[in-house]
Amino acid sequence: MERSFVLKTSCIRQRAFGPLSVVLCCLMQPSTSHASGLDGLTWRIEQSVGIVDSQWREKTNTGVVHVKESGSLGAVVTAFSMSHPWFHASVRYEQLLGDRLYEGVTNQGVRATSTTNVKNGMLGLTLLAPVNSNWALGVATDRISMHRDIRSTPTAVGYPEHYKYTFGKVGVQHRLALMPDLQLETSVWLGKSFDDSLLLRLPGYDAAHMSLGHGRTTEVGWRLVKSFADSKWQASLKFGYRKERFKAGEATTLFKAGRIAGSAQQPAWQHGAAHLVAELSYGF
Repeated sequence: MERSFVLKTSCIRQRAFGPLSVVLCCLMQPSTSHASGLDGLTWRIEQSVGIVDSQWREKTNTGVVHVKESGSLGAVVTAFSMSHPWFHASVRYEQLLGDRLYEGVTNQGVRATSTTNVKNGMLGLTLLAPVNSNWALGVATDRISMHRDIRSTPTAVGYPEHYKYTFGKVGVQHRLALMPDLQLETSVWLGKSFDDSLLLRLPGYDAAHMSLGHGRTTEVGWRLVKSFADSKWQASLKFGYRKERFKAGEATTLFKAGRIAGSAQQPAWQHGAAHLVAELSYGF
């Protein structure tokens, strides 16, 4: 399987937003935050596990889908958050692991079926400011690192790709109290990419750093939160959908042992992920 190329990897890059930088400083100094007079400040540690339905698509310059990947990935998320009447800030790390069924085309135009091993890591920072008791506006950044390793078959040679990119996002959140100890959170986020790249390792070629085209993301999520009386524990169930879309990147020269041997282009691609996650958290 060669790249016309058939396979790719994703990573995210990170840029700090001004307000989020302030939040990080606060997170690193919890004791001084309490001592500085921030009355009403609370902290929470969250641990989540779940499953993600992952769909990957790549398109030719004419818009025809020539690579499809589908599969279920395991998700593990660790987060640390703090809340105050003026804001809510969180830092989270999400890891996705698993395999997707690969259906694509070789360099010679022959259909190929294989398996792609996926390892995604995402570091996210979020800052929300309440507008009233139910609504909040926010900014966020996600730094994504995605590794795709297409396995070889008896008739085609696979190869690994590693993507790195960052999304800057704006969003809105709504909270609805269903019962005194049960609430529903709904959120919508829109974002665009920056600082993105792809490390491609085609068989027989030198490793190549390629550019990704302009990217956008759309996210919708629902979170049902259950509080327990006289306890600092909370349990929640989260469902959401995230779609990332990237345009084709610029053509990159390929080398063999330092000599020019051709060129390759990262085609337009999109990644859709529907996730269902169970979460347990503790406040202090």
